[in-house]
Amino acid sequence: LGSEPMLCNGNAGEWWSYNMAVGAYAYGSEPRLGAIACWDDYNHYSGHVAVVEEIHEDTVTISESHWGGSYFYVAEMSKDGSDYLSGRRFLGYIYIDEEYDEMEF
Repeated sequence: LGSEPMLCNGNAGEWWSYNMAVGAYAYGSEPRLGAIACWDDYNHYSGHVAVVEEIHEDTVTISESHWGGSYFYVAEMSKDGSDYLSGRRFLGYIYIDEEYDEMEF
């Protein structure tokens, strides 16, 4: 991403709710290049995040790693994240290149 996002340093599942609480970045359900895709374990604490690398007609290519991991890999998922990470809830995308107050509703 080129720089560390202004999000919590806690577990990945906290990124979504933390961003909403502090209003750092715009967010939504549509993928955008460079956005952070977020999942949690239905608890807003533990979860997973990935970076949107490519957007296709019906799918999204993401890059991801794991806590303590030493490499990144790519995967493909549906745009709504419903077919990825079984047992985790897809929350949406954080648009780290767009500040919250610039978001249009």
